[in-house]
Amino acid sequence: MPPIDDIRDGRSHRERIDFFRAVYHHADGDQKKIPWATEGAKPEVLDWLAANPTPAGARALDVACGLGENAEALAQAGYETVAFDVSDKAIDWAKKRYPNSSVDYHQADLFDLPLDWGRFDLVHECYTLQSLPDELRTNAFDAIARLVAPGGTLLVYARVRPDGSEWEHAPWPVMLGEFDAFIHAGLDLISDSHFDSNGRNGMIPHAFLVYKRPI
Repeated sequence: MPPIDDIRDGRSHRERIDFFRAVYHHADGDQKKIPWATEGAKPEVLDWLAANPTPAGARALDVACGLGENAEALAQAGYETVAFDVSDKAIDWAKKRYPNSSVDYHQADLFDLPLDWGRFDLVHECYTLQSLPDELRTNAFDAIARLVAPGGTLLVYARVRPDGSEWEHAPWPVMLGEFDAFIHAGLDLISDSHFDSNGRNGMIPHAFLVYKRPI
């Protein structure tokens, strides 16, 4: 199977969908060929879950869940969890990876989600924003923010870069000022932490941000 760098990429919405579907197809069950897949949830997410007890009956959504490691952490913390990915192969893989899971997995597109899903007490987004070029991200901020219920929380884990800097290839780290789009969408920034994380080509600046929608 070809490495991820050999899979045809692109900047349009359709090309991004085709790219991710191709990645999971060509990986053919080999997790090592999915660069963003890990054995467990991000430490920052686990720390937040441990420090914030889950309210009874609370619902969570994992955006672009990939192979499900973060969705499973939300479910294990007590959330009634829905998770989706644009790749049906990724969803099938996640279900096989966690055969006894309580997570409700779906193949879906962030920009065309079922209306009956409603809004969620916790929304988790990891590496979705950076998967879109700068010109497509504006709508993604709005689409994610709309999923957060009144009183609900949004967790965001992303690669970042300085405001005004150019970036020509995927993934496209989020410029720090772009996160203000969540505030413009009605969310309050509760905390943000910045750190370097190991990537395929060295240490990469990251941010973990927590937002809340006022009641």
